[in-house]
Amino acid sequence: MSTSSEKRSPVRTKVREAVSEAILDAAEQVALENGIEAATAAAIAQRAGVAVGTLYNYFPDRDGILAALFKTRRAAIVPALDVAADETKALPFEERLRAYVRRLLEVFDDNASFLRLAVRADGEGASIKGRDKTLMTQVLHHISQIMREGASRKLFPLTRVEPYARMLQGSLKGMVLWRVEEGVSVADDADLVVDTFLRGVSTTSPGKPHGVGA
Repeated sequence: MSTSSEKRSPVRTKVREAVSEAILDAAEQVALENGIEAATAAAIAQRAGVAVGTLYNYFPDRDGILAALFKTRRAAIVPALDVAADETKALPFEERLRAYVRRLLEVFDDNASFLRLAVRADGEGASIKGRDKTLMTQVLHHISQIMREGASRKLFPLTRVEPYARMLQGSLKGMVLWRVEEGVSVADDADLVVDTFLRGVSTTSPGKPHGVGA
């Protein structure tokens, strides 16, 4: 049987969660403004409005804070990407592709600050313990599923599923990296990316597809 000292009250648990999130938010802000290396324990504590010693009640060290930041932010994005894929399954191929890409980019817009930090970490060559770079791999998996559905409908050969999936994933990654660095919404580019992928850049015959399924 747990004693009162062993079992935290709901209020204490909520307070700990709030303080922990405030520390992670502060770490993200400092790292974005001044660089990963400048996100010291002292700088994070000052931004969070807590004593440096308080940080160590929640995280083992400064690297632990950054590792928790990347883990927490990614944990929020992954389910949202899966939802975007699941909610579009019943749509016809092109509608499904458009809907998935738009929802995907909306998720990235909602997490623009973290994505900007991830880009900065890459640029600085920062080593963050436990960092995971599989978000775009997950996107590739979803796009491949959509492409397989297109192939099953005889819109294009099965052998083109993986090349097409990687081409679209690469286009989306490039657009996201560009917009994130510019500080501009990427969701508005959803139709542009899909139109260019499906029909190419030619405007000579706008009603005739020139790309996938042609």
